[in-house]
Amino acid sequence: IVRIETEDPYMAMKVKQAIEAISMGYDKLDILQMMDADLVLQTIDVKELVGSGNKLKRTLGRLIGTKGKVKEAIEHLTETKIKINEEEGTVGILGRPENTDIARIALLKIIRGKPQNKVIQELERKRIDIKMRKLGIWM
Repeated sequence: IVRIETEDPYMAMKVKQAIEAISMGYDKLDILQMMDADLVLQTIDVKELVGSGNKLKRTLGRLIGTKGKVKEAIEHLTETKIKINEEEGTVGILGRPENTDIARIALLKIIRGKPQNKVIQELERKRIDIKMRKLGIWM
């Protein structure tokens, strides 16, 4: 048990997330960036959502994709770093809050059975929309 004592609730949250990030397998540089920047860690307990055994293995395999392609595509399109802990059945998403939200929604869609290619296509469209809005171009 780790006890965090601080009067700053934001720092307490950051330290808690740093501990979670360590347990998820993020490296020191990622954790330092999270502490210094406006980065957050979100987690998904896949085991809680789908159960254990073959269904969990199959679901985690769908999140990873062949040779890691699905995970890599989601990371690239959402500008996040995703760690999948197969032993614990959990997924960690590290990035800016708005990006981790988008990645989380995409991962949950795959967990619920939506085809990976459809989710990736949605992310590609969303990324274009976000870039257009940043540039002040409305479609």
